[in-house]
Amino acid sequence: MKKADSYEDLLDALDGLLDQGMKLPLSNGRCIVDAEKFRDIIDELRTRTPQQIQSAQKIVADRSKILKEASAEGENIIKKAEARAKDIIDNDDLTKQARQRAEQIQSDAIVKGREIINAAKGYADDLLKRAEDSLAESMSEIRKTRQNLKNVSASSVVKGVADKQTKKSSDLDD
Repeated sequence: MKKADSYEDLLDALDGLLDQGMKLPLSNGRCIVDAEKFRDIIDELRTRTPQQIQSAQKIVADRSKILKEASAEGENIIKKAEARAKDIIDNDDLTKQARQRAEQIQSDAIVKGREIINAAKGYADDLLKRAEDSLAESMSEIRKTRQNLKNVSASSVVKGVADKQTKKSSDLDD
């Protein structure tokens, strides 16, 4: 028998041995085979079968282990990605809200600042208007007084003082 390399080669050798066997007449396809060669092939099958089955079982076990690890790793990656995406979305929403709030505060501050400036301008203008009116009134009084001083002569001042003195003396006599 030639050296068989694989499990299939051994099965092919068994099949060939059956083909080479002598056919028995009227035996419904039975044949005579070399029992020693047949047993050698069966022994070889028994020797190889456990090794190949063990290898296949190990491959299946490794495959299952690899699939479980890959599945667990895949789930872990998905969970991390989902958490990261949620953080990004949350941070993005928070950032947008913070920017909108900051813009609103800035806008409100500008409006309030303009209102305060306008109110301060109005108040200052009112104060200046009153001061201007008061100064204008005072200037008018000063002008009138100067004019009166120009119009009054020294003799009329003396006469006015004398008249006042006379009136006081007559009031005392009564």
